[in-house]
Amino acid sequence: GQGHVILTLEVAGEAATSAPATAPASAPAAPAAPTASPAPAAAVAVATGPVPTDTDCDVLVLGGGPGGYSAAFRAADLGLKVILVERYAELGGVCLNVGCIPSKALLHVAAVMDEVKHFDALGVSFGAPSLDLAKL
Repeated sequence: GQGHVILTLEVAGEAATSAPATAPASAPAAPAAPTASPAPAAAVAVATGPVPTDTDCDVLVLGGGPGGYSAAFRAADLGLKVILVERYAELGGVCLNVGCIPSKALLHVAAVMDEVKHFDALGVSFGAPSLDLAKL
């Protein structure tokens, strides 16, 4: 069957929690009364639906890159209950979404455009190519 999202978290950036505290310019003359210092900002967790309190699985896959999603789908095909933990909204990781695979698609288009230039010698002519990067 189809999977479904069981929890989505939004985490505040590190900048809110990693800034070092600044020391006062000079030490106070008398000991100051203890004050409650603000706690570091905690990560904000936003549940987008009911949060299960006890979720079990046969396989837990960390990362939805090419290896992770392949492993998750294969385990599900074998009838195992799978939980896939992914950092980003889209599966596939950097390789599928912005790295290797999109780069290979661009290289393929460039090779086809180059090959078409040589068809004129065979009696096949095309107009000058134009690129629509949004469609690529």
